[in-house]
Amino acid sequence: MKIRILVLISLFIIAVSNCAIAGELEERKVITKQVIALLNNENYKELEKLSQEYRVKKSRTSSGIWNLTLFYSGIEDAANFHTKGENFWSSLKSKTEKWIKEYPKSPTPYISHGIVMREYAWKFRGGRWAYEVPNEAWRPFREHLNNTRNFLEKYKAIANTDPHWYVVRGYVATELSVDRTEFEKILDEGLRKEPLYYQLYFVAVRYFAPKWHGNKRDIEEFANSSVERTKEQEGLGMYTRIYWSASQTQYDEKLFTDSDVVWEKMKRGIDDVLRRYPDQWNINNFALFACLAQDKRKARELFGQIKGPPIIEVWESDSAYLRYRAWAYEQ
Repeated sequence: MKIRILVLISLFIIAVSNCAIAGELEERKVITKQVIALLNNENYKELEKLSQEYRVKKSRTSSGIWNLTLFYSGIEDAANFHTKGENFWSSLKSKTEKWIKEYPKSPTPYISHGIVMREYAWKFRGGRWAYEVPNEAWRPFREHLNNTRNFLEKYKAIANTDPHWYVVRGYVATELSVDRTEFEKILDEGLRKEPLYYQLYFVAVRYFAPKWHGNKRDIEEFANSSVERTKEQEGLGMYTRIYWSASQTQYDEKLFTDSDVVWEKMKRGIDDVLRRYPDQWNINNFALFACLAQDKRKARELFGQIKGPPIIEVWESDSAYLRYRAWAYEQ
């Protein structure tokens, strides 16, 4: 009996530990799945309640990402541009249009409809490299992006009370290849309204990425100016988050060879982020960055903060995690 009780206690401890470790990814999944289900069921009342709560409270996940961002990620996931059938898109557009009619003074349905319109444009282009896109796909892609821009601008006075309006508008501006002055006007207006909405910075990183409309110097200059804007609240944390985004947008594992990132700044930013958000998702990712930066001392420090099994979504495999860890601790 005692052995059985001990086994049950051990299993409970492991389960609780794994829930804590998977906290960030689980939080994201819960919110996005909830939004998808509510939209599919046309439960606009609950969608409004949820988005209003996230917008007003500015609540965040355990890693520091805004829940409002995840709300709109749910809308994006519902509007998967890989889905080709026109019946799917007609149904989805009808749902967001109905949402607008029921809540005409709320920013949320306009932004959500804009997301659906943008994803519909990407249906024609697909996720391919530009040189792989068929010539006949470019015209409808740009036509529907322009429709999205016009819609967002038409209802700006209602919708830009939510910072995510500027995110969607920034994506569309990037994809329509607007000049830097026009893009920065959109960005600066959004940041003046909500300077701590991370997704605005990540949209800018995408615009400034070499494969879009900028270069590595643009990203470094933007990272430094962003620190000046947010250092009272974030310290150097925004510098770290911007280059984390840049690694996903442009550089992958070549961040420290192909970009202008300054590791000493990024390392201090890691400490600033972890002071507020000591989440296992952050710790795992920062340990990987320390390895890529060839900083064994920082890597060992961060490996020492990893609790339980590694998060495979960060390391890609257990063997990769063990290889990096062995490197960090070798003499």
